[in-house]
Amino acid sequence: MTQKKLISIFLLFIIGSIYGIQSVDFIQNDKALSTTFKWCTVPSIIMSLFYGYYGTFGYDKAKAAWKNVVGLLTLTVICTLMFLVSFQGYLILFNCNFETQESTTIKGKVTELDYPKSKKPFNDYAIVIRRDINGQVIKLTVPTNTYVVGQPFEKQLTLGSLGFLYSRQ
Repeated sequence: MTQKKLISIFLLFIIGSIYGIQSVDFIQNDKALSTTFKWCTVPSIIMSLFYGYYGTFGYDKAKAAWKNVVGLLTLTVICTLMFLVSFQGYLILFNCNFETQESTTIKGKVTELDYPKSKKPFNDYAIVIRRDINGQVIKLTVPTNTYVVGQPFEKQLTLGSLGFLYSRQ
């Protein structure tokens, strides 16, 4: 397989995952992340080793072996992180579009804010909500930083097929 094909496949995979991550405004991102680590760590490492090998040993055979080994390790770590984030996007897409979807109302108070110091592309705002009914704590990624601690929160969310709460708006 040529380098251009490998890079194209890799980029398409990442673009699809960005769409998945950005397809919802409210998402229970901590659950999506833990599920991704549980289900996708091994496939991510295997795919990263494949890309790392073809980016080092499979590309320039005249290079010193130690340089290829360092390159392989570096590419494997970087690609593993990128694949994990990408798989998270695809799990969010699956959660929100396939199988059983159950609507539920979340009522409670905002107990904690997790806002980045300055807004950069793809930064997330998150809030922690303590539900009124059972005291359950839910962490939601939200589209804006307009929430304050102690503010009442009520929103119609959907429990997706993988168990992540979400809403498109």
